[in-house]
Amino acid sequence: EKGDVWTIGSVPWARQAMLVLYHIGQDGELKKSKLHTLDFAGYMHDFVLTSRYLIALNSSAVMGDGETFVDSLQWQGDRPSQLLVFDRDDFSLVKKIEIPPTFVFHFGNAWEERDVIHFTACHYPDMKTVSHAMRRLAKQQHGPYDHAPELVRYSLKLVTGDVQLERLGVDMEFPGFDRARPFSKQSVFGVSGHASSASELASAIVRIDPAMGSLDRYDYGDGVIVEEPLLVAGHTEDYIVHSFLDYGRKRTGVAVLQASNLSAGPVALAHMSRILPLGFHGCFLSGLSATS
Repeated sequence: EKGDVWTIGSVPWARQAMLVLYHIGQDGELKKSKLHTLDFAGYMHDFVLTSRYLIALNSSAVMGDGETFVDSLQWQGDRPSQLLVFDRDDFSLVKKIEIPPTFVFHFGNAWEERDVIHFTACHYPDMKTVSHAMRRLAKQQHGPYDHAPELVRYSLKLVTGDVQLERLGVDMEFPGFDRARPFSKQSVFGVSGHASSASELASAIVRIDPAMGSLDRYDYGDGVIVEEPLLVAGHTEDYIVHSFLDYGRKRTGVAVLQASNLSAGPVALAHMSRILPLGFHGCFLSGLSATS
């Protein structure tokens, strides 16, 4: 199944909220899809995939009525969130587990140890990052932008449904990992430094081992906002590549760091003589084929 894709689609505005599960072959053909009825229309942005399971988070940010997408999200802090564990092969629901109210955009890597599933997530205690911070950013208003996301490790026992949450002591968003080694215990890298930067947005690139807790970090300091880092595999060394906005010097750039030694700083930098708007996700293509 190398090259196959699993993904989800949320259908919150149906008469009954639904989650759609998809399995797409490497040839782009749909192999399987299934509708799952939800207990409530919680916001879902990302999901977890292991060698045997697909896990979705039905968050406590619930879709309701509103003029815009953001207006329609309502934080229900007295409603537990749900982890929905599906069998990856037939999309049957294996377990539904209640957890404290939470909000997550992105998950990191996942691995299984016997009957325990471990995975990482960038946690927010509520949805103010959407209802407040994003509004202010869209209007180019100064902060405060409320809560920084905290990296949390989940340890889920499938047999009992018990879940342990361990706070890893680092703020992180846009978590990435080596996707050539999926479903393995490995480090996670992402953007950080929200609380300490002048902009209240990320100014640092970090890597953390979620099993051991070891941390590597490079902070560009005030005047720079970093964007989603990507892992680029080399012949002898892996690299982290990311774009950034140097608003102090009014220019956009791209940086390259050694994945094994972030604290040493960039090994290469390239700048533009202009500013590009801040973005979200990135994509690295090792080669492009042109057709005439």
